[in-house]
Amino acid sequence: MKWVANPTFASERRANATAEILPWFDVPAQAAGNIIRLPAGRVGVDEACSGIRGLQGTLMVSLFLGEFFHINVLKRFALVGIGCVLTLFFDVVRVSVLVYVAYTRGFEVMAKWHDPVEWSVLSISMVLLCLVASTMRQPVAADHRDKNIVHFKTLSIPLVLGLGGWISFFILGTEIWYRSRD
Repeated sequence: MKWVANPTFASERRANATAEILPWFDVPAQAAGNIIRLPAGRVGVDEACSGIRGLQGTLMVSLFLGEFFHINVLKRFALVGIGCVLTLFFDVVRVSVLVYVAYTRGFEVMAKWHDPVEWSVLSISMVLLCLVASTMRQPVAADHRDKNIVHFKTLSIPLVLGLGGWISFFILGTEIWYRSRD
């Protein structure tokens, strides 16, 4: 039997997870494949909106933070795994929030909320990833320090939040730049 990739598999899993979560908030939702049925209509969880941007960003930020904090190889793999779990979790949160908005405020409002919610959950997951990475950091031996390189013994929360904000600023700036040119 030949294995065939199913591009809607991830979308169906997110739709199912969302349909399980929303009744906790008194939203009658039912998943059918990658569609979430609501009393007033249907919300499609498309492959194009699969959260791949968040997964790619998480991978890149995980690799960067591993080097930045001098994390050993095994912990770097763990950091990448934690980043993937954060991304998947927040992707389900994003879909749940958007379907909740569609149910409570309408489908037109949901369309307006799509990008802000996506960027918000991406930013939150990146900040959490920075916090996790800062707890995994390895101390740098005194004899390996170079006078021309700045090393941080302790990383403060404002610096982690600033790094997350800086990354979010450039991602958002890039998005605004390209959308203004469309």
